[in-house]
Amino acid sequence: MFAVLHGHFYQPPRENPWTDVVPRQASARPYHDWNERITDECYRANAWSRINGTTGRIAGIVNNYTALSFDFGPTLLRDLERRRPDVYRRIIEADRVSVELRGGHGNGIAQSYNHTILPLTCERDKVTQVRWGMRDFEYRFGRKSEGLWLPETAIDAATLAVLAAQGVRFVVLAPHQAGRIRKLGDPHWHDVRWADGRGGGYEVSGPYGGRPFETGRAYRAYVGAPPKPERGRRGDASAKRPFVDVFFYDGELAGAVSFHHLLRRSEDLGDRLEAAGKAQAALRGPGGSGGVLVHYATDGEIYGHHERFGDMCLAYFAEREAPRRGIELTNYGEFLATHPPEFEVELNYGAGEGTAWSCAHGVGRWVRDCGCTTHAQPGWNQAWRGPLRAGLDAVRDEIHREFDRLSDLFFDPWTARDGYIECVLDRSATQRELFLATHARSALSREQRARAWALLEASHQAMLMYTSCAWFFADISGIEPRQNLAYAARAIELAQPFVSAPLEPLLLDHLAHARSNLAEWGDGARIYRKVLRRRLSPEVVAARAAIEAALFGRPLDTRSEGIGVWGYRVEGRLDRYYADGSKARLTRKAAGWSERSSWKGRLLLADEYLESSWDWTVEIRESKNGSRDIVLGCREAGLGCREAGLGSRETGLGSDAAQTVIPFRDVLKRLPSDLRRETGRELQEILLRETRGWIEQMHELPKRVLPELSVELSPFFRALEQTVRRWEVAEMASELLNEELSPGWWQRLESALTPARRQRIKLPLDRLGVALGARVERCLARADGHLRERRGGRVSSGSVDQAIAAVAEACDLLDEAVRVGLTLPRARLEERAYELLTGTSLETGGGEPGAFDASLSDRPAIRRLADHANLELESLHTPATRSA
Repeated sequence: MFAVLHGHFYQPPRENPWTDVVPRQASARPYHDWNERITDECYRANAWSRINGTTGRIAGIVNNYTALSFDFGPTLLRDLERRRPDVYRRIIEADRVSVELRGGHGNGIAQSYNHTILPLTCERDKVTQVRWGMRDFEYRFGRKSEGLWLPETAIDAATLAVLAAQGVRFVVLAPHQAGRIRKLGDPHWHDVRWADGRGGGYEVSGPYGGRPFETGRAYRAYVGAPPKPERGRRGDASAKRPFVDVFFYDGELAGAVSFHHLLRRSEDLGDRLEAAGKAQAALRGPGGSGGVLVHYATDGEIYGHHERFGDMCLAYFAEREAPRRGIELTNYGEFLATHPPEFEVELNYGAGEGTAWSCAHGVGRWVRDCGCTTHAQPGWNQAWRGPLRAGLDAVRDEIHREFDRLSDLFFDPWTARDGYIECVLDRSATQRELFLATHARSALSREQRARAWALLEASHQAMLMYTSCAWFFADISGIEPRQNLAYAARAIELAQPFVSAPLEPLLLDHLAHARSNLAEWGDGARIYRKVLRRRLSPEVVAARAAIEAALFGRPLDTRSEGIGVWGYRVEGRLDRYYADGSKARLTRKAAGWSERSSWKGRLLLADEYLESSWDWTVEIRESKNGSRDIVLGCREAGLGCREAGLGSRETGLGSDAAQTVIPFRDVLKRLPSDLRRETGRELQEILLRETRGWIEQMHELPKRVLPELSVELSPFFRALEQTVRRWEVAEMASELLNEELSPGWWQRLESALTPARRQRIKLPLDRLGVALGARVERCLARADGHLRERRGGRVSSGSVDQAIAAVAEACDLLDEAVRVGLTLPRARLEERAYELLTGTSLETGGGEPGAFDASLSDRPAIRRLADHANLELESLHTPATRSA
């Protein structure tokens, strides 16, 4: 029996479109945002999933992606590549391993680019979404994808035609998306329908009174209506028609996994799969041909995020339960290669608009108040869905109308747009020049380049604004609709200089009819105006860069590539002038503000995406009332100088055409909220450190004046205590980077922690734990290095002694951490210890098996390490658990 367990891994893009930074999301606490939280709970958990032994300790660590068929959203993979490259590499490596294990067919398949509902998408965007998704997969996985995951499995006739034209070999759909089937070459069709009153499930109509719909095979879906057979010719008239093969997953199995906790015991999962396999075999009968396939598709986040420890159930099932039961895990590509379709299917497109797996009304969930929703409260409605989509459609159509006119610059604007994925994947100047050399009719002028890049990126943002999550949930005030409106605002900003129609009023007219269910949010137009607070301008970026240089000690050196600030490259020089007129070149020691000094300089600000640039003269000055202002004088050095609407504009000052005076507070107020908080924290830290001597004196005052009195600290002295202790802990964390710890380090730590805990003062212990964990890892890496020092094919006794000493040092650190109540990153500790004690690399699955001699297991240091890492030492060298 063959089994395919498919996980659809996806999170919506969450970046601020102006900064390309994911904002802090309070609902994801204690994590920074939902991507970070779900990565830890699911994506990382599956990359290093635990298998427990008989004692309940870890007997193996495996990569679930080598067993699981999967697709990852391109925008999610981009986020993982940037912020969690270890997880990203593990996913890519799993696909490579699966290609080797399964006859050249990898577990991974592509997904259309940013999870738009393709049946509701215009024809040109359908093509681009599919091409971008397929190209993104090829770029990351190093091979072409055989299949494509359709967002929400949504499909209609036009989408099927696009898939076939783009070379998509297969898709995965829900069983209710099958309309009717017939054996290839058979003229008679049989309807697929819900078996109401017969125990549920889907059945196929026919002369036998109906039989269950067989999901355990592939079906062939041809594009268009069947042609009439030619007179006098025999054979299958469909032979030369374009097609896409379809797998219809087992809906009952998928529901049990997703909603009925089937992942709580691997035995239960095995029982259900076996039962489904027997039912499929019974449908084939004794003369049936082809292998029996059992498969289901669910959100991949069920493995660890929605179902806690679901990843461990999958790991145990794949490594232990499936082999014991004779269940062969495969993927769709491998099964299709050995079991081609014997049946044809006509898909169910509902009323013609299309169908999807999560809407009982076709694709109504993403366009109207159809009744399908999530997290709705009594009395709520989703009538806002229609105006939201209508407004975005109106903006898109105007952008597309102008994009068509790029035919004066490009051989074919829409082919160029399809090729723009290369610039999305690689933002380098080299790639941009290669793109223009491929698609432009001739060398473009500065103004032509500005127009081309702005409209290409506007079209990119206009596709992002259709990400399906905006319509999925209960209200337009949710973080998902607001994210889509941010993409719409960015698309409008980029396109408006080249589009005659007023885009923003056009959108607002529609959004005014999209009423929120929450009175405080009003309507979509009001929400859109709140979203605009995320917007950045070059002036704000230049002002922030000047603040960073003057107060944070970040030199701007024209000899280097400059510093990156939210999608801009800033180069230049800022000098400090003292009251006597002398000048000091900016250094970190000179950073900070003094009433007897000012800052002047020059900045070159370049937009990394659109090639716009500005030449600023900068002056940071303090007025008589003590407020601080930044004076920016702008010379247009490149293209597209935009108004920021900040401060006051003063013309004719100095040699610049115009100057802008921006108070510090306005710079901070105009930053996106998450960036504003981060800037505020940095400024607070600078101010505190400038007065550190005074703070430390005041901190010691109660001890010197009233040493014998045991009284509760006042709020003022409590704040001082927290500030001083935080500094101490941060400095002790830095000491862990040294080769040797200073004498009495643990005693000093305990003397800092004990009063802080007594007074319930929060300290940055997570930073300390990470630093201590890194020190433990270095010890284990040193031990591993010693064990791999071979002489004459054997490990020398000296190397063994050095390795054991390094392990003992790591255990001493762990013992002390336990004693003082310090928590280390547990997952990394378990994985590094596992690598050492098995001689393998969890990163690549390679290594030098046998570098760790099992006879060393009796050494006390090794036993101590296994205890700390919760490892079942006796089970680590069995074949089932050696595979990483």
